[in-house]
Amino acid sequence: MEDLAATYGRPEHFTDPNTFFRPPPHVKVRMKHREALPSGGSVVDLTFPSPYRPHYSPYTDEFETYKENITAHARWFRSLRPRTTMICLHGLGGGGYFLEERAFAVRSWVRMGVDVVLFQMPFHGNRRPSQAPRASVMFPTAHVVRTNEAFGQAVCDLRALIGWLKDHEVPNLGFFGMSLGAYTAALMASVQEDLDFAVPMIPAACLTELMWRNRKRATEGGAIDQIRITKEHLERVFRVHAPLCRPPRIPIDRRFLVGGRSDRVTGPEQAEALWKHWDRPEIYWIPGAHLAQVGRSDAFRALHAWLRSKGLVSGK
Repeated sequence: MEDLAATYGRPEHFTDPNTFFRPPPHVKVRMKHREALPSGGSVVDLTFPSPYRPHYSPYTDEFETYKENITAHARWFRSLRPRTTMICLHGLGGGGYFLEERAFAVRSWVRMGVDVVLFQMPFHGNRRPSQAPRASVMFPTAHVVRTNEAFGQAVCDLRALIGWLKDHEVPNLGFFGMSLGAYTAALMASVQEDLDFAVPMIPAACLTELMWRNRKRATEGGAIDQIRITKEHLERVFRVHAPLCRPPRIPIDRRFLVGGRSDRVTGPEQAEALWKHWDRPEIYWIPGAHLAQVGRSDAFRALHAWLRSKGLVSGK
């Protein structure tokens, strides 16, 4: 852990985000038509080889064994004349298109004139390796190297996808993420300065706090305590991708948060910490929890009104 903290904690990783989150090359994206949309647009599946290469070279051999994970997957709900494109980032254990289409109310956004891209995070959805234990999650976990490198891969693949979308004349583009996806959306806002908006909902903001709180369950009966790993170790290793350790690179009026007052998974304190770190932009609180999102419809309406106020969507 000391060696990893030194590797991932190099000062240049924080003075220039492009040193750890290296800009990706252009990618060749394969498009597969799935269905036509009533508006005249279409639903298209996108795949491309992940251009990511591990920052921590000893992990390379293990990384290459996860064959399914080295192909990036996304589903694009594409209109004929896009005004704004929203890349949606799912939570822990998610990624299946059927579920995420409903979680993000995709068809409603499309009817409002918003293109939606459902992106599958590393080790999720179609990227879940065949050797993964049944009913387990591979990222994020107490395997700290895989966790750090997976965040690096997520950012790399998303930046490659952004570049490709902009080549296809997408005029406005931003992120809407939930939970793990909210953490990643906040991270993207600290790396990519040409985003038009970033919206973390029920966000994880500090992975160290979450993992430390659940360490006995996450490490098979508390093995993390037995080998004398401390909370400080985790903080130093995870700092490289922590949104709270990086300044946002998009203007404050392009940041919007949704928190859950009764959230017992990430907790309202994580939403509040990100809100403060982001210099207190507009935030909407729902009374509900992480999974039972009571007030969710009101939050989506508030988000639509906020996007409309920025000229990013039209309609009521």
